[in-house]
Amino acid sequence: MFTERPQDQGIIFVGHHVPGKAIKQSISAGDSVTLRIGEERVLVRNVAPTGRDRFKGTIYGFEPSVSLEHGSLKLEQEVQFQEQHVFGCS
Repeated sequence: MFTERPQDQGIIFVGHHVPGKAIKQSISAGDSVTLRIGEERVLVRNVAPTGRDRFKGTIYGFEPSVSLEHGSLKLEQEVQFQEQHVFGCS
């Protein structure tokens, strides 16, 4: 269902960096991520790992449409996805 990130493209990690600490390079419990279905971004929060490179989280928005649902997905719906579906993480 979700678009896979090209293999030669890494996840974009954004957020506050504390000098002297390692730069974030992995998805952690509680993060928010950006998935895609075509050109529509699916914003997911409260990410939790469910297995190796597998996660779940709750949809909190769609961009650029800002609609309440996109296809079969709705706001506040819990979804499962793989790391290869993640384009951005904060």
